[in-house]
Amino acid sequence: VEKAAARKKAEEVLAQLKGGADFAKMAATHSEDESNKNKGGDLGIVTRGQTVAAFEAAAFALQPGQLSNVV
Repeated sequence: VEKAAARKKAEEVLAQLKGGADFAKMAATHSEDESNKNKGGDLGIVTRGQTVAAFEAAAFALQPGQLSNVV
């Protein structure tokens, strides 16, 4: 149930982003990641093998400025 609620929230945020919402503001408001939420959601440099496989696959398939589906 908790995972489903988190996915629903993430899908709602993604829809707002696709509608033109400011990524940095959305990160500051909705992110639970204290290490980057106040940096506009910027993760810094991410290298292969540093994150979980599903996130890595999505991240490295994108061009700068693109959004993936919820991972």
